[in-house]
Order: sequence, then C-alpha cells, then structure tokens
Amino acid sequence: MEANSISALGPDIEWKCILLIALTAGTLAQKDTNVCVDFKPTQNGPKKPVLPTVYSVAVECNILNKNFTTNYHEWFDYNNSRAAVDEHDSGARESAIYNFITNELITVDRKTKKCNVDSLSTDPNRQLFGYATSDGKAHIYTAGGALDFGRNFSEQWINQTTIRGIQCNLWRSCVYWDSINATMVVDWYFSVSSWMTSTMMNNAPVRAHVKGRVWQFGTPRDFEHIYEFTEFRNSIDRLTVFETREGVFCPGRKLTKPLPIPADYFHFQSEIIQSDVNLIGHIKEYFDKNTSLVRYDYTPMGPNTYGPDPQIQVHDFNTVIGLEHW
Repeated sequence: MEANSISALGPDIEWKCILLIALTAGTLAQKDTNVCVDFKPTQNGPKKPVLPTVYSVAVECNILNKNFTTNYHEWFDYNNSRAAVDEHDSGARESAIYNFITNELITVDRKTKKCNVDSLSTDPNRQLFGYATSDGKAHIYTAGGALDFGRNFSEQWINQTTIRGIQCNLWRSCVYWDSINATMVVDWYFSVSSWMTSTMMNNAPVRAHVKGRVWQFGTPRDFEHIYEFTEFRNSIDRLTVFETREGVFCPGRKLTKPLPIPADYFHFQSEIIQSDVNLIGHIKEYFDKNTSLVRYDYTPMGPNTYGPDPQIQVHDFNTVIGLEHW
C-alpha cells in the first residue's frame, strides 16, 4: 500500500493532507516564537461560526512546499459517532470508514477492493476526526473539534476578504502540535452570513491556509498547505458511505447483525445469468420445510431432456423422489 495512503497516514507533516483537518489536541505551549509573530487573540469581529453536527465536504489539499495535491471527500456524523473519507491521491483511490461504536477503522482500496480492518483506538488515523473517551466509551469530536476550529485554540478575527469570489471572514490562530514539535499559523476563511452558498449554507468554510515550521532532530523545516473546501452542507445524502461497497469482503470485521433465520416456508423468483453463453433465464422456487417439499418452475436454458417448454420440478424429501411435469 502506498506510503501516503489513508491506511498509512502518520505524523509526517510534509506528506499528509490531514495536518489541519486532523490536528491533534496538542498543548498551546512551547511555540516557535518566530512563527506566530504579533498574534494577539481578541474578541472583536463577528460571532464565530457554529459548525453543524452532521456535514459533508469536498477538500482539495495543496501541499505547496512539496508541489503536491490530493483530494478528499468527507462525511461526518457526530450524532451516530461515525465518519467516512474518500481519498484520490497519486492516481489511487481509497475509502475509509470510522466507526467509533465498534472501534473499527475500515480501509478499502477502490481498485483492488482489498480491505483492512484496524482497531480505531490504537490507529494513528483516529485523529482525522478526533478521538475522545467518556464513561469508558469512544466518541468522535464535535464538528468544530474535527475541523479544529473553535476547540482549544483562540482565533483572532482579522478582516473581511474575498476568496474564490466569495466574501469571507478571516479568522487566525496560532497552533502548536507537540507530538511532532510543529508551530503554525492557521488562517480560516468562512463565508460571511449574508453570502448564500450553492448548498444554502451560511458561514461555510471556504479555505484554510497553514504556514508553519516543524523541528525534526534539531533541524527546522518550513511548510505551507492550502485546503480548499467546496460543497459544504449540513446533511449526508448517501448513508451508504458508512457501509463497505458491494463486492468487498473485510476479514476480521466485527459482526453487528446476526444472519437472518428463514421462515419454514417461503417462495421467490430469481433471475439466472449465464454470461459465458449470453443466456438469461428465470425461475420460481417454493420451499416448505414442514411437508419436506420443494418446487421449481422454470423454462430450460439451452438443450433439455424434456424439450424447451416451461417445466415444473417437485422434490419430495419424504420419499426422496423428484417429479417433473411440463
């Protein structure tokens, strides 16, 4: 699996698009004073945006210091403690499902359909949407925590400006990430309340601009990332994003629903496709456990002993006799 895939996301600030979206709750101390210059949080300006408990958003991540772009689509559901991500990176596509109730991180390669299941509580990718515990249970962060806005950081309102033609309020914060010893200035751009977006959302996130410095083995390295947010909405159109796709098997996944127990008697109709000979047929089946009888109604697909006409076949398991009528 690629080193910069979802399932391999780690703390390398140079390569991971999750720096801002998945910033862990580091302490606000020991900052590099040469990064956050003249930063003075104030209470001036408009009221801070309140993010919804459910949202979906498309994110273009531009890693300027590496000439690198990757795209994500995120779905966040605080009420049900779950989230999902689609990633398009270096020509590859992967999906990830974050289930905080079952403590599972499920990643799927969209091309090969290979699936991995990991424990969410110990996987470093849990910080993509934040990971907290209460009463012994795991919880996803609130939307503000997941997007790292208005959580433990004091944002400073700067001014109103225009981003991608959208009138926005600019909020700035100084963030220190102690796990990798990185200090950064984060500029958040939210559409002003009077601006109506295509999704009918007020105060929607439009852009986040991150500039900072990380210290590794005593050596500083500067970085700069820009995150473009589009299609931000306070709803999730397809709840299937929280399910593995058709044809995907995930070894080791927890069983959340028992297999259904069929009734003692039932009937159904099904379609039979023989792709090797380009034939399509239909069959009706009747099953009765109490009488030990099974019946099939069908039209033969291809050569048959009794000809091409519709046929009825009855299996009597009391006498172990099969009867055919046509």
